[in-house]
Amino acid sequence: MTQAVALASLIGLVSQGIFAQSEPASLAFEVASVKPNRSGGPKGRVGAQGDNFIGKNVALKQLVAYAYALRGYQVSGPDWIETEGYDVTLRAKISPSVTQFRLMLRALLEDRFKIKTHRETKEIPAFWLVVAKGGPKLRDVKEEEAFKSANAGKSPFRPGFNAIFSNKSLPEFANRLGLDRPVIDKTGIESRFWFQLEWADEPSRTGREPLILRARPSLLTALEEQLGLKLEEHLAPTEILVIDSAERPSEN
Repeated sequence: MTQAVALASLIGLVSQGIFAQSEPASLAFEVASVKPNRSGGPKGRVGAQGDNFIGKNVALKQLVAYAYALRGYQVSGPDWIETEGYDVTLRAKISPSVTQFRLMLRALLEDRFKIKTHRETKEIPAFWLVVAKGGPKLRDVKEEEAFKSANAGKSPFRPGFNAIFSNKSLPEFANRLGLDRPVIDKTGIESRFWFQLEWADEPSRTGREPLILRARPSLLTALEEQLGLKLEEHLAPTEILVIDSAERPSEN
């Protein structure tokens, strides 16, 4: 009996060892191309396309933010991590989960860019979401359901407009705004609401956009006019990932 237990334990340990060795190998990238992009054009976006991860003229800061599930304002480091672009193509041997993929990307960045990081908390510029003069203009989520049914799944927004259209609490809505700094809900209002909001991007540098786009309200104006809310500038303690050192990768 003792021998049987010992044998079973040995088999279990061996099996664990096999799986522990095979898992990292299966999570390696089958294709991992990182090449400098010297076009000087605007930075692209990082994201998945089917089984591939593609980034055209993306900055190291963008890759780090994606790998660590952070916003851009939470990543700090040398100036060139924002200004220099790279064309990145990645394909895994298996279909990893989002968490697994982020871990794989971190390992790749450590290997190719030799990045070394640490975390710290800093006070950085932030926005407080507060109630504007005149009070909130928040809509019941039941209106959203009726509106969607009436529109048969079609988008209610005109092409070219930024928009938020969803069932959210105010803290979720503040986070969804996705600005270049934290947005913290300070309204004190609980419950969930329907946010139908349209606003304009910053004017283009060329000034060649159609007049209808130039006539759109800014986000600050849209918040107050459409939702009865506004943003106030403050400082807020925020966890930052600091890139202590990084090297430009060799072309491959």
